[in-house]
Amino acid sequence: MSARPFVLGLAAGTAVALVIGSLLSNPTTAPEPMREPVAGEDAGAAGRGQDIDRVRMQREIDRLREELERARAGIASARTPAEAVPAAAEPGTGTPTDAVVDRSVEVQPGERDPRFEELLVELDRLLQSGALKEMFGENFDQLYGFLLNTWMEAGRPAEALALLRRFPPDSDWSGYATYIASELRERGDLAGAREASMIALRSGAQDWDLIEQLANLDPAEAARTLASLPTEGIDAATRSAQQAILQLAAGDREAALQSIDALIRNGQMPEYAWQQLVQRDPAAAEARLRTAIDAGGAGSDVDALRLQLAESMRSQGRGEDAVGALTVALTNNPLNPAAIDMLGQIDRGRALRHLEALTRSQPSALAWGMYGDQLLAQNRQAEAVQAFWQATDADPHSGYTYRLLNLAPLEAAPRLVPIAERTRDDELYGDIADALWRAGQRGDAQRYWQRAHDIDQTDGEWIGKLAAVAEGRDPL
Repeated sequence: MSARPFVLGLAAGTAVALVIGSLLSNPTTAPEPMREPVAGEDAGAAGRGQDIDRVRMQREIDRLREELERARAGIASARTPAEAVPAAAEPGTGTPTDAVVDRSVEVQPGERDPRFEELLVELDRLLQSGALKEMFGENFDQLYGFLLNTWMEAGRPAEALALLRRFPPDSDWSGYATYIASELRERGDLAGAREASMIALRSGAQDWDLIEQLANLDPAEAARTLASLPTEGIDAATRSAQQAILQLAAGDREAALQSIDALIRNGQMPEYAWQQLVQRDPAAAEARLRTAIDAGGAGSDVDALRLQLAESMRSQGRGEDAVGALTVALTNNPLNPAAIDMLGQIDRGRALRHLEALTRSQPSALAWGMYGDQLLAQNRQAEAVQAFWQATDADPHSGYTYRLLNLAPLEAAPRLVPIAERTRDDELYGDIADALWRAGQRGDAQRYWQRAHDIDQTDGEWIGKLAAVAEGRDPL
């Protein structure tokens, strides 16, 4: 999947999107379909078609501006005379007020930041100036991404879907269509989520997140659509596995298992397809996992298959059988985090005994850290803290310092500061400062953010947090 949909053009565009998005009201115009090229159309006509698309994109910006201005009009009408913005700063004057806005204002919970009105004025000036249209020029992708991102940052995925409907994305944007579908589903808009997912599928998306989403929304239609899509440049095994999972979710078990069996015989069964099979048909998965393991993995990692086998048995209520499969996996790799985690979920005592033995025979930061996690899951916090210290002593960069600072910040900070200083680790200093700020030790927190900044003066996190403290704002 391309990373381009998540870059979304210019950083400046994203910043503007955040401001515009939060102020939009409900849409008033019905979406128009994107103009499709006509067979045999000459080059000039095709170019004019592209111009039409650009005009429609610019209309979308105009619509955003009109809705914002309506929202601002409502705000302005609610102002008292004392709150009115000076005439010199009102939209259309072309000049902002010369007054310096006080940055030290401390806004109480539930109150609106008084500086917000001034920023609205500045936003009005930006929209009136036409600078946004100039910024995008003739760059369709940047404008498309800006508009999609604006609606999403504004918390309006339905509007982003309307834009997808008007301008069906190509494969480079299919990942963003999947993201829009996920947001719609989280909001309970299953019809919208289904439509966005199908747009993503038709645009050429192949990611398993999309397939899983469609398997839960409309697997039968998704299976039919997937079967009708071009296969050129597509990995045949992945396409076959995804088709099988959709068929399985739609209830076409026989056809699905036939395809899966063929993939296993050819050593082409993708790992994610195994996971989906275990989730949707654990009994069928168990039989096929055993066959694949006996065949040496059938193109997959045997230990990974043993974990899937354990999960399939656990899903069928056979915990002891699952422990047996995990025991074999841990014999091959005693420090397998996924196997230990699953063992702990089934039988915490066995997981603890396994890790206790490892900390004696093969002590390491990973062994001690996983031991601490299992102790913490059993609510044995004091012992967990000691295990995390053992992990940190074995490797200061193992990541368990974060757990120590969460569990016992006042005790952990003095012991971690020398490590941060010795290794000149600005991130560790920042973690210490964060924990102390939450624990009410504001002066020490500021001092350690300053030390983090001294080590890395280009890190915007430390600059921002120190500025927030200086202005009386909460840096977290």
